[in-house]
Amino acid sequence: MSTALQSDSEVPAARPSPYTYTDEQWKVHTVHPQRYYSRSREDGTLRPTRPAPCSFIGNPDIAPRTAAEKAREADKALWGSCKSVEEYEAKRREMDDVAAARAVEAGRATFHPFPRLPSELRCRIWVMAMVNSPTRIAITCSGYTPARLPRGGRCGTVAPGRPRIFAATAFMPPLMLVNWEAHGLASRHYRRAFRGVNGGGGVLAAYPSVLTIEKAMVLLLPMDRGEDLGSLAEIVVVVSPGLGGRVSFSTEYLEQFKSMLRMGTIRRLELRLTRSIPRDRARRVEEYFASLFSEIQAANSKWVTPELQVGPVHDEEKPRNDSESSSEDLFTNDD
Repeated sequence: MSTALQSDSEVPAARPSPYTYTDEQWKVHTVHPQRYYSRSREDGTLRPTRPAPCSFIGNPDIAPRTAAEKAREADKALWGSCKSVEEYEAKRREMDDVAAARAVEAGRATFHPFPRLPSELRCRIWVMAMVNSPTRIAITCSGYTPARLPRGGRCGTVAPGRPRIFAATAFMPPLMLVNWEAHGLASRHYRRAFRGVNGGGGVLAAYPSVLTIEKAMVLLLPMDRGEDLGSLAEIVVVVSPGLGGRVSFSTEYLEQFKSMLRMGTIRRLELRLTRSIPRDRARRVEEYFASLFSEIQAANSKWVTPELQVGPVHDEEKPRNDSESSSEDLFTNDD
């Protein structure tokens, strides 16, 4: 258990290392964020933690779009997931080493004779670059209908018959911005998908795309637009476990999952939990989805079973009574 949060100004220990990121103009920034700690009730030690979540009424912010916002959210998640400053420092060094290796790879000498290659060869290279560069899409709630206020900050509570509003965000495919030749090929490869209400907005995407979506937004996906879901090779669903690590999906959610998986284009499904759950509960979630995969494959022998990942998990085993040992506490009719 942990007590009230403390900022790093109240912690006598040395300040943790800052994080760095590169912005859209290739400038490197070093940031010293405010750190939060929680004190263990058992031994009084301090450990990294996230600030307490705030609930509000109104339109939420769209998912991070700039390099600075993405770096800040990634560092917050890393800091809150570590049990000690030493663990954070080790993981931060590992992430920085990977980023440095990518920077070295990107900084290698440019192949200047590329424009002198035959046009057919150049086109094949552009196509290979498009196929090997998945589009990373995030879908979040961008607003609520005025008829009813949101409950718990979610888009799921709207008046019947009114549009549920969501926003799809993704960076522009790089090949759309290189030159006229790459733009012409990319224009035929990418198409606008995941449009919002009345066909507005959307992102440019093509297979294979990676979709990150909060659980509450899953029901907003328009299943009648098969071409949108057909561009997905990977889906990451962000789920907030309940008390005791309880993970619940209503029947409506499960039917939505079945419809998406039956298309056969998804090769990986990840349930990304906002906090860790006991390993035995994670196994039960995996077993249920394994049975779901078997049901789909029984109806279509050519269907390819996607990779499934559930996490994070921890090894602590808590005693449960008989009512908690059934699968009904994982998959219920509750939203």
